[in-house]
Amino acid sequence: MKVKDKGALWDFLKQKASQKLEQEQNLLGQLKAEINSIELNLEKMSEMKDQYRDGLNPGSQKMLPANRVRLVQTFIARLDEAAQMAKEQKGRLEEQSATIKSRVTEHRVEEQKYLSLFEKNRAALLKNKNVLEQKLSDQLTQSRWFRAKEKSFQG
Repeated sequence: MKVKDKGALWDFLKQKASQKLEQEQNLLGQLKAEINSIELNLEKMSEMKDQYRDGLNPGSQKMLPANRVRLVQTFIARLDEAAQMAKEQKGRLEEQSATIKSRVTEHRVEEQKYLSLFEKNRAALLKNKNVLEQKLSDQLTQSRWFRAKEKSFQG
């Protein structure tokens, strides 16, 4: 029984799957860093908004001129808009992250599949080699036995 050596093929495909897996994991790391950055920025914006709101409270130490009050209110409104945009961006990045996580899982499965096929191929080749070696050994034993029988009849 002849077994084809597909080990190089399975190894090549496993390496390709490993490369894809590594690329996806790198992209996932970048997305996580971006999401963390957005979260930090959202916290900073919230703190700034609170500070400026506190400055507008009627009980604050100083009374601000009307144009300064409007300016601060406009600034707070812009902070709210920026925070909303950041939350939307964070949501999109989290969706991308979930998609990439599922692809990472797929690539891991693919990598394991090719590794398994590589190992099965190697085992089949080893078994085939052992069978051939056993056949050769049996043939040698048989020819020795026949030579020994031949000599016993001659002698």
